[in-house]
Amino acid sequence: MPINFWNNWLLIAFIAPFLWALVNLIDVYFAKEVYQDEYDGAIVSGFFQIIPWLLVPFIGLAIPGINIIMLAILGGLFFCASMFFYFKAIFTTGDVSLLQIFWNLTALVVPVITFFVLNERLSSFQYVGILTTFAGATLLSFHRGIRENNFKRFLVIMSGAIIFLSLSMVTADIVYSKTGFFSGFLFFALGYFIGSLFILNINKKKSTKYLYRLCKEYFIWFFVIEAINLAAIIFSQRAISISPSVSFVAVIESFVPAFILLLSLSMLVIFSILPFKNQRVIKSIHKDQIVGSSYKIAAMLIMAYGIYLISS
Repeated sequence: MPINFWNNWLLIAFIAPFLWALVNLIDVYFAKEVYQDEYDGAIVSGFFQIIPWLLVPFIGLAIPGINIIMLAILGGLFFCASMFFYFKAIFTTGDVSLLQIFWNLTALVVPVITFFVLNERLSSFQYVGILTTFAGATLLSFHRGIRENNFKRFLVIMSGAIIFLSLSMVTADIVYSKTGFFSGFLFFALGYFIGSLFILNINKKKSTKYLYRLCKEYFIWFFVIEAINLAAIIFSQRAISISPSVSFVAVIESFVPAFILLLSLSMLVIFSILPFKNQRVIKSIHKDQIVGSSYKIAAMLIMAYGIYLISS
């Protein structure tokens, strides 16, 4: 991978939301056709986070101090908790563009946390940019068709995802300021894995035998989606580790709804031309994403202006 690319935090930060948009659309399909509930999604996702540790015998590992290790694991635990609420929200509504819009509240929550935890200060101009971007994202929530889809319950669930993701981003930022990226990320992934084991333990209805059968039947699909998800996490964590501020990364990742809209429109065009297995279900999923598309286009323009204010 070219050095200039790997050190370009702005480009890397935009790759993560594109990959997450792709993962979001696949997750909706899994929620409709494969998973029984949010526990399945969070547990399976967490199990695959052990994969980066398989690389350690080949590339080595610089072990940081115990405090940094514990903090990285805590960041992974926070991220796992946010993913649990994420899957719960998907089972509440199939509109992941709406889900990502509310997840954009991290653009406000992260600066608040860093203000108290890291004593981090941004300029007034940059805070205006963050607020502008957030305002553009929340514009979509005013569409009637969006609001009528279990909106109140969905909002409560997303509050958990927002809080835990914000805590994870701030914690990861502290870790990467104290140790190398790969070392920090490995223990972050370990925390994610431990979190999935905890979720498995608290749900007595889920047996390891059932999860084994599920993973065996859909292993290839799980491997593909988790590889994409892992890549998105790596790009996101890398962006956090080299960006001027974790708040900037939170704002850029608010572009996930835009990528979801573009991907859904593209897939609807493709499916109108080419036959595809489970075409009815897949078309329904993508149609859900483009509800209120005029609001979404307006929101994208406002968000783009907010990013301009932050970057200027």
